Amino acid sequence: MDDEDQIEKIVLEKVTLAAAISKKIMPPKKSLDDVFLRKTAQFLVSSKDPEVEKDEAASPRLKASSGHRIYVPDHFTKLRYIEAGIGWGRISTLEIKSGNDLIPLDEELSPSLRLDLCILRARKRPMGPTARAIWKVFSEQAKSIPSAAGR
Repeated sequence: MDDEDQIEKIVLEKVTLAAAISKKIMPPKKSLDDVFLRKTAQFLVSSKDPEVEKDEAASPRLKASSGHRIYVPDHFTKLRYIEAGIGWGRISTLEIKSGNDLIPLDEELSPSLRLDLCILRARKRPMGPTARAIWKVFSEQAKSIPSAAGR
């Protein structure tokens, strides 16, 4: 049986992750280029899925990602390191706009990605009353979000 058959998901929304860097580490009087980015650490959220890491390593569309990579356990940690000026990475466009010191990178250097934000559950595991109520709330909310409806 395929993994997709065993897991039920609710898509809550679609998010665009764009590459960003802090003004704190911008090169003086110089534009950002792939040479500078290769010398600067790129932050990535670690994955336990070997397919994700294999795809990431082989991805031809990431011109600037052939430099040093630092894997962090979660998105919040990644965001804080980028804001602190320790490196660069992809974060949501909303986070870039709300961050005072963040600058989006050129799409040609590191293209943005669109991701579905989902909640998942195993189909064959029974849910108790609390989990069922929570699942119902998320399911109803997803129906009211135009970008998530119909999935």
